[in-house]
Amino acid sequence: MLIAQCYNGASVMSGEVSGLQARFREIHKNAVVAVYVHCHAHRLNLVIVDAARHVQSANDFFQWLRCCMFL
Repeated sequence: MLIAQCYNGASVMSGEVSGLQARFREIHKNAVVAVYVHCHAHRLNLVIVDAARHVQSANDFFQWLRCCMFL
C-alpha cells in the first residue's frame, strides 16, 4: 500500500495529469496517495546553491573548479 510519494518539484514527475504521479496511479489503481511531499533534500540543495552564489569567496572557488575541470 502506497502512503506517500516524494518528488523534486519538476512537473514531469509530480504532474497530476501527465506526470509520473498520474502514470503510477494508472498502473496501480488501488494505490493510496495520502501525502504529497516536496523532496526536502532537493530544496536544501537549491538553498545552498543560491546562498553560495551570494558569497564572493564561494562563488570564486566554484568558478575556479569549473575552469580546472576542463584543463
